[in-house]
Amino acid sequence: MTDTQDALSCLTLAFPAILEDEILDICHEMEGIEGFTILSAAGFGQGAVFRSVQEEVRGRAARRLLMTVTYDRHVKSLLAELARRLPTPDVAYWITPVIGFGRLA
Repeated sequence: MTDTQDALSCLTLAFPAILEDEILDICHEMEGIEGFTILSAAGFGQGAVFRSVQEEVRGRAARRLLMTVTYDRHVKSLLAELARRLPTPDVAYWITPVIGFGRLA
């Protein structure tokens, strides 16, 4: 990443496991989203929607977290595209500044 016009951010998306393939497809299509990490997670609280009896009994919803580090303008573009193609309150996001990013070798 060599662009110096805007800052780096880490975009984290939290979404139901059932949306994983659709979200991955959108990420692969977007300019500036060169890589990302996906983790399995469990959702708790007001935003957690239980999609199965097992989730309801356990009190937590199966979620995925997708994290990508890219420039702010790419974060904004990705969020706009996700909102256009997946207008659902089931997808939460947060953006954090990145003060450094690189590889050890």
